[in-house]
Order: sequence, then C-alpha cells, then structure tokens
Amino acid sequence: MHKCEFSETQFSFSYTFELIKHNENLLVMPEFLNTVKEGREGGGFDVGFGDPDVDGSLFFQFKIPGYYDRWGWRTKGWDCYHKSFYRIEIDEDQFNLLRALKRDANNVYYATPEFFQASQLQTHYHQQTICEHSALFEIRDFPASLKGFHHIVYRPDETISYLCSEPKDLKKRTFDDFFSFTPDRMKLSQKASILRGIITNTIDIDIPDRIGSVFSALFFRFNVIWIPVLSSH
Repeated sequence: MHKCEFSETQFSFSYTFELIKHNENLLVMPEFLNTVKEGREGGGFDVGFGDPDVDGSLFFQFKIPGYYDRWGWRTKGWDCYHKSFYRIEIDEDQFNLLRALKRDANNVYYATPEFFQASQLQTHYHQQTICEHSALFEIRDFPASLKGFHHIVYRPDETISYLCSEPKDLKKRTFDDFFSFTPDRMKLSQKASILRGIITNTIDIDIPDRIGSVFSALFFRFNVIWIPVLSSH
C-alpha cells in the first residue's frame, strides 16, 4: 500500500479553490469547519456552501486515499477489480452527520483524489485539473444506514466503485480468559476426536510425555484436571 503523499488539508484547499474558480454561480462564501464543529450535529463536512437548513446548499467531506497496487491477505478490496485501486475509509458517526444534511435540493459528497503523489497534486493544481481528477460519492447513493467502519474502493478508469462492509468484531482475550475457557458448545464427539488425535500423534514418544500431552489438552482446552494412576502391571 502506498500512503498519500499530501495531506487532507492540502487537497481540500486546492479542490475548493479550483471549484470556486470554475463556478461563477457559486457566490456563497465557503465555510470551513474546525474539528469541534465538524463532529457535532449540523456538521460532518469539511467545507460547505450555504446553510444546512436551506435548500440548494452544497457540502463536501474530503478524504485522502491509500493506493494499492498489489495483492495481499490484508488488501481489502482487491477482489473488486483484481488490479490496482484506491481506497478510503468512512465511519458511521461521520456518515450519519452527513446524511442529516441531505435534502432533496441539497448536495452532500465525499470527495477524494484519483492520485496520491505530491507531484501529481502540484501538476493538477497548476493545470487546474484537481476537480477533474477527483472522485465524488454522493450521500444519497449510499444505503440508508451504515454501522461501524467501511471502505470505498475505486479506480480512475471505472464508473463503478464498491462499498466494502465493515470488519467483523474480534474479541481480545486476556491470559485469565485462557484458563477459564470451556468449550461448552463443542460436541462430545469433537472433544473425543481431539483427544484421539493427541494419543495417535504421540504414540511413538515415552509414556510420561504422552501422559503430559493428554493432561495439557484436558486442562487447557477442556478445563478438566486428570490425575493419571500408573500401574506396574
């Protein structure tokens, strides 16, 4: 993964500057929210043109992407195109704030560049082509609600992008959990299969080591203390 070589602030300023320059009818002074207002009701956007309660207003939330040009087991989104792509992250709280701004006559967008190198930003800035080489995702095109974190995967040469669902929760266990774990949902046949496998795999080792393996399996996996009794007969 290649990290974006410029900041979200650099992109948002450059995009807004160009947007105003190219739209003579955009007479409303832009409002840039600070981080406190952005996280409150009526916020969620980076720059807005107009009032959230007035129809015809325009709002942008800017995102800078990561660029993925090779497959990896952590590369969420590779299955969408099977080739290089850009990916941004969105979260539930911010999305809900943006969705609250949406009216029939309002336009609310995520805006993100289709490039990641600082030299490209410099070139597009001088050529006034930043908006042309950026992707827009309108809030009205999203599902009615989102839970948790999601990714948007996109490519400059594709008209279809993909919304990837949030990761599944994975509980982090402590060392105490390790000792208190009892696989109550495991069938008796499954427990027997595990023990049978241990006995089979340790058949060629000394009896004390074999007993130790079974003891460990019973204690650590099933929370059962087994006291073996050895006979000389």
